[in-house]
Amino acid sequence: AEVYKIPLTDIKLSTMLSFDEKQKTGIYIDRARLTFNKGEYLDFSGEVDHKAKKITGDLSGRIIATRFHPLLDEKTRAFIDPIVKLGDEPLSFSGHIEKITPDIKGIQASASVKFPSVRIYDAAYKDISATVSVDGLTIKAKDILAATPEGNRIDGELELNIPDDHAYISLHSSGNPAFVYKTSEGKARVFMESLYNKIKWPEKNESVEMNARVNFFMKPKPCFYLVGDIVLCNFSYNGVPFDYGSCAYTLDSNQMSLLPRVVLQQGKNSALISLAYDNRVDLDIFPHSDMFNIPSKGTDKLYFDVDSTLPGNSILKFLVPDWKHDRLDMSGSSPVKVSGMIDFVNSANTCFEAKLTDGQGEWSGIPMKKITTAITMKNRVVEVKDLTAELFNGDLAFAYTYNIADNKGKISINVDKAEFAPLVKNLGFTDFATKKIGSLTGDMLADLSYNEKDELLMDGKGKMSLKDADILDIPVLKGFTEILGKSVISSEWGEISSADCNFTLEKDHFKSDSVQTNGNAIALSAEGKYYWNTSETDFKVRAKILKNILPFELVSKFMDPLSWALEARLYGKGKDIKWEQSSSIKRLFK
Repeated sequence: AEVYKIPLTDIKLSTMLSFDEKQKTGIYIDRARLTFNKGEYLDFSGEVDHKAKKITGDLSGRIIATRFHPLLDEKTRAFIDPIVKLGDEPLSFSGHIEKITPDIKGIQASASVKFPSVRIYDAAYKDISATVSVDGLTIKAKDILAATPEGNRIDGELELNIPDDHAYISLHSSGNPAFVYKTSEGKARVFMESLYNKIKWPEKNESVEMNARVNFFMKPKPCFYLVGDIVLCNFSYNGVPFDYGSCAYTLDSNQMSLLPRVVLQQGKNSALISLAYDNRVDLDIFPHSDMFNIPSKGTDKLYFDVDSTLPGNSILKFLVPDWKHDRLDMSGSSPVKVSGMIDFVNSANTCFEAKLTDGQGEWSGIPMKKITTAITMKNRVVEVKDLTAELFNGDLAFAYTYNIADNKGKISINVDKAEFAPLVKNLGFTDFATKKIGSLTGDMLADLSYNEKDELLMDGKGKMSLKDADILDIPVLKGFTEILGKSVISSEWGEISSADCNFTLEKDHFKSDSVQTNGNAIALSAEGKYYWNTSETDFKVRAKILKNILPFELVSKFMDPLSWALEARLYGKGKDIKWEQSSSIKRLFK
């Protein structure tokens, strides 16, 4: 037989009936069981009103869900079939029929339904139950409960209005929400999956809560609108750990995705982030307006706004997954406000503005405090404006401009009265012991670029001045003082406490021929090069003895052999540097 186009075979019916002789319009079914298709069945008790051509009563049974496919029109089936895959296990139900008529539009019924399993795109669901009501061509499901093989618990509601080609789903879940992106396709799935894969999700299901509401419109060009929020604890994003996070989101089939409120917390620090991803193509909402330029292809832009007290590294790596802090390490709290746009179609349009106040971090391992600056990027030019910071109780002023297109830039650095002794220790010479702190002042101005190996090149000049320091106690000079002999550097000869240096930057190296220290009886001078890309050092250091005791310059010809006897070479790579006496003459003083 065929009922509402649903084919039935192997039909068996047992029933007990009664008739009302007075009305002669109804048949009362006390108990009826209809079995078909080898195992499926329907139990019914109620009334058949043959005059009004309707059935009312209570109905329960087990039936394979795909039997209901013929109830849907061809257009609806064409939309649902690629999305929803019903299993071969039968669903069970129990409910009440208010009215069944020959025309499906007149059906009114409700039932409690249980599904063993269903698959929507690539997302699997099991142990599904709901209270379903049918009112003509409107189907509603309330009190939906479901689970996933991964351990999610899901509850919600659904409504399908066939005449309007509209479906509405509202869900709440706990646990890893992978099923969300798996329940989608196309560019929406690619976008949601890219967000999902950047997160290391909590191991405990109760640490993730999510709400989602979606409207599907089954038009010739199907469209959807999805809104929701998610809250999670003890997770990481782009490798950055967070204690707490929450996110409200909106996505639609026209490739407009909004995250108007992303909250992140890391200890006592937090960030508020707003994101908007615009990849719309058909902007036909105002087809006759001159205000809108309809793009020929996806706009592919990400707008962002950030207000954060998180460590700078965390927020930079959150926004830029490949961010590396080998040089600039913003490990401390960095109050910052950033707004801008990333254009994935034309990178030249990418722009942002940032304001940092009272930041903390390290530049090439050197700690800085109270960092304040404004950073901008426009037309592929990055500019760090008026950066000021505290550097070893001294003042640092920094400016930087870099043109991404030309791979060139400018850098300016000024240091005023930074403490020298802690700087030396910070550079790795932890055994440096001194009674004098010393102060370092200097400035540098240079053009910079990068070669094909991505190595830094600079051309510029600068100067440095060191005051009130125990220069001969600097660990790197230890080898030279041993060459000089202790008697030469004894306090009786006077101290060396200041030094001055003018230098140039040439391509890949630092060069100076004017390193000069003070000293009444003995002074040091040096010249040489330092290659920053390879950390190679090569300097010649000379000691001028009896500098002010004798008219040194007048008797230079007589003293020249003695000066050469006190000359040595400092060379090596990284911290593996050593001294070599340049002359064959041994120590003149013991």
